[in-house]
Amino acid sequence: MRQGKPSRTAEYMAFFRGLESVRGQHERLFLDPFAAYFVRPGLKKAIDLSGHRSIGKGVERYLDSRLPGA
Repeated sequence: MRQGKPSRTAEYMAFFRGLESVRGQHERLFLDPFAAYFVRPGLKKAIDLSGHRSIGKGVERYLDSRLPGA
């Protein structure tokens, strides 16, 4: 962990929890209404945009290509 900075691992876990939380009620595995509050603005924007079905699929494909298995 970087001294005086938030953990990137924790931030990305919150990011992935946020992405899951904006999926449709019958598609998501869980709901974490607070996850988006723990990420920087750029990741928050990605969470917000992925709530739109067509954009969300693109975000999902991009993440799968960059971070397979995440």
